Amino acid sequence: MGPKGKVFKPDYAKELLDIAGGDLASAEGLAQVGIGRAENICYMAQQCAEKSLKAVLCHLGKVVILSHDLDAILSHLPDNLQPPNSHKLGALTEYSLIRRYEKGYEILSAEDIQLTISLAKETLAWAKKVCGV
Repeated sequence: MGPKGKVFKPDYAKELLDIAGGDLASAEGLAQVGIGRAENICYMAQQCAEKSLKAVLCHLGKVVILSHDLDAILSHLPDNLQPPNSHKLGALTEYSLIRRYEKGYEILSAEDIQLTISLAKETLAWAKKVCGV
């Protein structure tokens, strides 16, 4: 049995995109000042991407699955409506699950952090375009 889902009013997409923008700003701000855990920066970037994908599903009137698994969320989007670098987004899922509760075994480099922010930023821009925001 897969994750449960809900159908939201299409207008909710704009609110999700606003929240996603705040998550992105948080990730960028934390990265800029260089305080706290690197995992928290990546978590906020993952949250931005997750909410952006869910906003598109909402906008399309599709079921929004209640999961943090970006690959699972992507699988609910039409094949012809995928964000840029969708094949890389699934790797961000670990920041919403395992790395929230442990540091992990890998050292996150500045490049890793910038990649998560970059993926989140382009996913948000894509979602805004799809939703007409």
